[in-house]
Amino acid sequence: MADVFESYDSYYVGQKFPCFTYTVTEEKIKKYIEAVQDQNSLYLQKNIVPPALAAVYTRWPMITGMMGRPGTIHAKQQYQYYKSIPWNTVLSIYGEIVDKYIKKNRKYIVQQVKVFDESGSLVTVSKATVILPG
Repeated sequence: MADVFESYDSYYVGQKFPCFTYTVTEEKIKKYIEAVQDQNSLYLQKNIVPPALAAVYTRWPMITGMMGRPGTIHAKQQYQYYKSIPWNTVLSIYGEIVDKYIKKNRKYIVQQVKVFDESGSLVTVSKATVILPG
C-alpha cells in the first residue's frame, strides 16, 4: 500500500480496497469516551460503542494505508448508523471510491466505507469527500 495518495488519475469509481478489521475493545472505547468527554452512561452501562467512534474506525488512511498529501482537504463526511455495536466486536470494514469529479479546477474523490459486524450485518456507512491538491 502507498504512503501517500497517488495521482488523481490513478483512482477510479468502483475501486475497492481490501477488507480491514477493527476490534472495538473496552480500552479503546473508554479512551474515546474520556477524550470526547461524553457522559452518556448508556455506553458504559450497556457496553454499547458510541456511534461517533465511527470517525475512528472508518478513517480512510487506516483502510487504504494511504495518507493524504499536504494540501489534501477533508471537505465533508456523513454517517449512517444501522445497528448498535457491543463492545469487543470485530468489525469488517470495506472501502470503495464511489465518485470522483473536478469542480472549479479542484479534484474531488468521494470515498464510501461500509462496516459489518461479526454476524455480517451492516452497522455503519461513512461517506467522505476529499479534495486532492494540484
